[in-house]
Amino acid sequence: MKPYYADYVNHILRFYFRYNKNKGFKNDVDKTNYIAADKVVQRLTDGEKSVLGTVFTEDNTNLGECVSLASRLHAWEVQQIWTLISTVTVKIAKERRLL
Repeated sequence: MKPYYADYVNHILRFYFRYNKNKGFKNDVDKTNYIAADKVVQRLTDGEKSVLGTVFTEDNTNLGECVSLASRLHAWEVQQIWTLISTVTVKIAKERRLL
């Protein structure tokens, strides 16, 4: 069963990896979400950042298909990517005080 905060944190991650922070933020929520994601993502390895970047910058909204693509491109096992996403999701949820 997917945690209640998963879709919201996935939205935060898509925003984080797609957004050009030099443009400024439209509102305080976007800024707070970006900062929370940044705190977590900056503690990851370059390889982990790259895999997540591939997953969350794809135009496809089917997360499973994005994970499969990232698996092929980065030579990671699909389960490794899901584990990474789950770990990062929990950390961002805690940063945003959703947990």
